[in-house]
Amino acid sequence: MMSHSSISSSEPLAKRGWERVQWRVGRPRDWWLALLMVAAVVAGTEVFVRVVVLPPGIDPGYWRPAQALRVQRLEQMRATGRGPDLLLIGDSTAEHGLIPSELARALGPDATGLSLATDANGIGVLPYTTEPFLRDWAPEVTVFCNGWGPTRRVPLTSGATSIMGSPVIRRQLGQQRLLERAGLQMMRFLEFAGFWMQGLPDLQPDGFLPLAGMKTPSEELARLATVVPAESIPIDPERWATVERLAALTAGRGRLLALVIPPRIMRGMNDDDADVKEALRALAARFAPHAVVIDLHHPSWSKYEYYLDESHVNVDGAAVFTAAVRDELAAALARRAAAPPLPQ
Repeated sequence: MMSHSSISSSEPLAKRGWERVQWRVGRPRDWWLALLMVAAVVAGTEVFVRVVVLPPGIDPGYWRPAQALRVQRLEQMRATGRGPDLLLIGDSTAEHGLIPSELARALGPDATGLSLATDANGIGVLPYTTEPFLRDWAPEVTVFCNGWGPTRRVPLTSGATSIMGSPVIRRQLGQQRLLERAGLQMMRFLEFAGFWMQGLPDLQPDGFLPLAGMKTPSEELARLATVVPAESIPIDPERWATVERLAALTAGRGRLLALVIPPRIMRGMNDDDADVKEALRALAARFAPHAVVIDLHHPSWSKYEYYLDESHVNVDGAAVFTAAVRDELAAALARRAAAPPLPQ
């Protein structure tokens, strides 16, 4: 049987052990204080970014600050009761290659244009990034310029996957994470704020983002201009259905949809998307005069001085590209005006 003295002598030992444990892991109260401090820092970061860094109304859930700014401009224009007369949608070939305010001149000198085009915004993600804006509203002209390769049954690019993983898209799909629902997105807010504080000096009021610089003729560009075998991957029915929906929405409202095939420096690529081009032309014929295909994917556009890389035009190329599309739009609008009115 343990004596009283032995019990007493063990108490300091136990006490010292407990103190050692507390020193290592902290008291429960300390843990609560630490969690509260972390929560305060995260919430404070969000408040700082939203109130101090970002202009009012900017949603940091977008994958790029430029896109958040474009969407804000669209909503501001629509709030006045009149959205842009021309809306440019699509991927980076549209974002850097077409100037919306210049395209809008096909409608008249006072017409307005705005771009929602952004890098990696191909046909695979367009139903989530762009189509929601067009369901209850349609501009007079929608210009859809896109590298049409993603129309095929191919995996999403890494850029498109990043778009689908952004908070604004997960919010739309009801797939937000707990911390996003609570607004505690410290790392994302900091990242977004960092991009914002670097400035967006090249983003134009109409959403056009020019690419500066020019590649001179080189062995690499000459290699890209050689003939490349045609694709054999079939068109994806689900992705093609997006193009069908856009055409139906536009025609149903008596507006115009222009499906633009952008130029590329690869001269030998003119026929690799022959099946996609044929499908686009058949679609435009079905919905004529409210749909038109503008194909600038031909050898006359294979001029090195227009390009920054093999598939993106530079500032000079964008000016020429825009003028060509604008002239095609003016002709398409004239055909639509001469056509009989839609049956009521």
